[in-house]
Amino acid sequence: MEKHNYIMGITYLERWQIDTQKWDQCILSSTHSLSYALSGYLDGVCDPITDYSNIEFENENDSELYGQWGALILNDYEAVFPLPWRKKYRIHYVFQPSFCQQLGLFGNPGILTSEDFLRAIPRKFLKIHLQIHPFFGQPKNAKEKTNFILKCPHLPKDCFNKDALKNIKRTEEAEVYYKKPYKIVDILKIYDDAWASLNSMVWFNDYEGFEAACLNLEKQDLIYPILAKSNDGTNLGGAIFLISPKRIHYVCAGPTEAGKEIGIMHGIINHVAIQFPNHEIDFEGSSIPSVAQFYKKFGPVNEPFYIIQRTLFSNL
Repeated sequence: MEKHNYIMGITYLERWQIDTQKWDQCILSSTHSLSYALSGYLDGVCDPITDYSNIEFENENDSELYGQWGALILNDYEAVFPLPWRKKYRIHYVFQPSFCQQLGLFGNPGILTSEDFLRAIPRKFLKIHLQIHPFFGQPKNAKEKTNFILKCPHLPKDCFNKDALKNIKRTEEAEVYYKKPYKIVDILKIYDDAWASLNSMVWFNDYEGFEAACLNLEKQDLIYPILAKSNDGTNLGGAIFLISPKRIHYVCAGPTEAGKEIGIMHGIINHVAIQFPNHEIDFEGSSIPSVAQFYKKFGPVNEPFYIIQRTLFSNL
């Protein structure tokens, strides 16, 4: 088994070398556990394509865009640091997958920090673009990014503002009901219809990879997919929440045209706040002013995460 050894007991392993059971145990037992880093979720969002036979690439190099992941491991999985990677034109680089807001250091690293693990990234990765959580120190030259967290207890009448409460009342008067979708893809279609013009995601990579990741976590009861419907069965909106031990993440959501008319996303957030009273709600951002204003209606606090952008030369 090929290994790359570094000082302080940190070893780099490729995905196939990783002990999945030990990995997931390390993630789930971490004080700051995030389900983005579970093996099943990473397997989906980092390597969604397993059969290229029905996909027409524009050129032979396009197929190299679809990545996988490895990780830095401290001793016997005392701490881990996932590294999603891709290869383009023979250049390996670390990237942040879609629908995976934060990764970083998990477990019990002792006196080691996120910066120590970043310094241990193998030199074959000539570029690094990562978003990491803030719980093990701020790395050198890292940029902060806004992230809104609704702390517990999140009682709607106590922390939601008047506009949010007004829209929630509208959804109640419209007798909206919430149900689990038959398929995850039903929510992805709503999301794509709502936001496709604002992002560059594509079905056979980002969406199918995310769907695979959700199906993997569904086996562990770690996602909460929800559709909002009117009395006549019309779809009003949908959302997929990723469940971590202490948090629920607003990872994918969108309204239909009918849902926009009654402010359905307020109703969905209210529904989840009631269903998960002991979980913080992680809104995943945002740096877009209008989106940030929407999140602020619910009384969250800003808990920034870090963006790491480095090349081989800046990492020396």
